[in-house]
Amino acid sequence: MRRICIISASLWACLTFSFLAIVAAVAAQDSQKTPMEWLTKAANASDIQVAGMPPFKMRAKVRILGDKNQQYEGTFELLWNSPTQWREQAGAEVGAIPSDVAGTERYLEIVSRRLTHAIAKHEFSNARYYDQQERKARALLAELRAEPS
Repeated sequence: MRRICIISASLWACLTFSFLAIVAAVAAQDSQKTPMEWLTKAANASDIQVAGMPPFKMRAKVRILGDKNQQYEGTFELLWNSPTQWREQAGAEVGAIPSDVAGTERYLEIVSRRLTHAIAKHEFSNARYYDQQERKARALLAELRAEPS
């Protein structure tokens, strides 16, 4: 969760610097202004908390480094309408289902936990994905347990 917060902060910083660059380019055309006026104008233009900011949707693909240097692909999405109406959503791909019983049981625990969390947070598209993954894992686990050793 801490890594997702760091990624969220990084995305906010990128968004702010993008606005700063745009405003700085426009301000550069007006040579009458002082650097402090440029920075003030840039800060005001890049603040998405102010009224009148147009709605936008930002989506990013992220890589999260997990235990034992394992990488997980994920997404971050920000839907912005106003300072009182916005939504952030982050998700990570679960990865391939293991081919042994112990690994599949652990995978099933993780997917079940994520399914419960997605339902609790009303993230129904994620819940559908995790439900499909859980069904696949349960079917594979039944096959693995039915095979003679």
